[in-house]
Amino acid sequence: MITLDMIFKGIFFTIVILFISLYGLLSLHIGREKYKEACESSKYWAKTEGKIISSEIKRKTFGFVSSPNEDSFAPKIEYAYTINGKTFRGNRINFGYESASRIFAIITTKIKYPDGKSIMVYYNQNNPIESVLNPTVLHTYGYFIAGIGSFIVNLFIIKGLIDGTI
Repeated sequence: MITLDMIFKGIFFTIVILFISLYGLLSLHIGREKYKEACESSKYWAKTEGKIISSEIKRKTFGFVSSPNEDSFAPKIEYAYTINGKTFRGNRINFGYESASRIFAIITTKIKYPDGKSIMVYYNQNNPIESVLNPTVLHTYGYFIAGIGSFIVNLFIIKGLIDGTI
């Protein structure tokens, strides 16, 4: 038998889940827009010559169980550049999340950015510690898709609460 208390709990959980979902979607959208804004503004940053200090492959494992099929690789680059006699170090290649298969990561890191190579660095004139090698945005759509996915999962949770299956 459904009681008034069960209905109020269901409504309460529904409202909480909806607010969390909407907050997540809004946060993901704002984060995506900030990446795009940073990318656009960095196109107008000053440029200077820099040098690659280190270039390597960083292995990332996703999930709870390590498996070769769940691994991803990303370039880990460190570079140095000098502004008004002061040397700065940076590690940002692009804006956004950068991850790849083994082959792409190796090509990107070892061929495009080998140790000791001279490169062009874009830096923020107002805050020279902010820098990037390539002012483009990568993979921001993934954040938005993740937000939509969590929203859909929450809808199924709400349905389960209403149906009494959860």
